[in-house]
Amino acid sequence: MKKYKVTFHEIFNAESEADCFAQLIQGMWDVVYHDDVTAFEIEEVEGADEKSKRVLNEIQSRWENLDITT
Repeated sequence: MKKYKVTFHEIFNAESEADCFAQLIQGMWDVVYHDDVTAFEIEEVEGADEKSKRVLNEIQSRWENLDITT
């Protein structure tokens, strides 16, 4: 079975965090009611081993390219 990461992106103009939360809840109800998932990003998640190797390679590359001369 494949794994998917679902991310919600939205910017709210709100008077407070509570107001933002209320807008988020209303927005989720609208998503359900209208079957509109355009505000969501869906991507397949790599296997843990592949992702770990990629992250380690990226860290190693950054370390090798680091200019520590002073």
